[in-house]
Amino acid sequence: MFRKLIKSAFPTLAKSQKKPNYEAFAQSRATKEVDATSLNEAQQNLSASSIPSMRFELGQAFTNYLFNSEVTGSHVDEISQFVKQQIETIITTQAKAIINELPVMPATITDLANQLSSGDFDTDYLLKIIAAEPSIAADVIKLANTTKYKRGTKDITDLKTAFVTVGTAGLLEGAIYGYINSYKPVTSAYFKQFGERIWQHSQNTADFTQEIVKRQAPEAAASAYFVGLIRNLGEMVLFQLMVEAFSWVDPDCRPNALVLKQIIDKYSLKLTYIIAKTWQLPESVLLPLAVQIKATNVTQLMSVKDKHPVAAANYDANKLSQLIMLRQSQRIDDVVLEQETNKLINVPATRKIVEKYMAID
Repeated sequence: MFRKLIKSAFPTLAKSQKKPNYEAFAQSRATKEVDATSLNEAQQNLSASSIPSMRFELGQAFTNYLFNSEVTGSHVDEISQFVKQQIETIITTQAKAIINELPVMPATITDLANQLSSGDFDTDYLLKIIAAEPSIAADVIKLANTTKYKRGTKDITDLKTAFVTVGTAGLLEGAIYGYINSYKPVTSAYFKQFGERIWQHSQNTADFTQEIVKRQAPEAAASAYFVGLIRNLGEMVLFQLMVEAFSWVDPDCRPNALVLKQIIDKYSLKLTYIIAKTWQLPESVLLPLAVQIKATNVTQLMSVKDKHPVAAANYDANKLSQLIMLRQSQRIDDVVLEQETNKLINVPATRKIVEKYMAID
């Protein structure tokens, strides 16, 4: 997807078609493998009760989960540092070029977002614009037949029945799924679960954002769902860009999860906002993203949660999805789950969500 950008960022490599001579990298890789083995043995000896006493970093724990990486370490090797610097140059100087490389977004999605953000939408019009995009209509019908929404045994085959089944949130999910699905990285077998996990995270974030907002500003529920669904779009794009860059520089090198986290933490939400703005999405979608970018810590978000409930809810939902997925995969225990949930903004609402989803699990 980003081959042109990668070539421009690594001009010397593009001309020679040879890997750079990274003697230091080869040495660090060997050292890292030894360290990883020792760390694995140490981790196997840890009891579940000892986990809360360790310094827990949610972002890194979830990054490891997404990339199916148990051991990351704190060392950034030479080649990873090189790739990171080049990628940061692309992001900061060629953000528009990144967006230009992405699949073209159907106008239907923007139209849907604008209609639903008004709070006074015309159902017949929504169905009409979706019906005009056969692939999107098919995705909505497909979604209505999943266990998440389907209640009876009879298959749903028409768009109107599908809409009655999935509601406005499902309508958005079905419309966006096919498009977002094209962003799911095509990577080596080691990263094959990333796409499914990041999409599940996006769905969770959308559900949780909407659930929290319903308690405070129900009129914003539809927009809140949309914000939640696209919040991690920048993360998907950056991951794909990083994987392609590593593959171009050294096909044998597995992307360093610590470097990926550093890039994602710094740029993913900003990139999501730039993409959303390029798509000309409504202010009800752009503002919650902008508020989160401007806030430097959770305390600042907490101070504006009454003025910007969707922004605060979206922040909580993103963190909460990470925590629940980590707990369901047994990477954290109940103590860590509770401790981290208590750090969120809308604690009563987020606790109820934890109780609900862990009960389902």
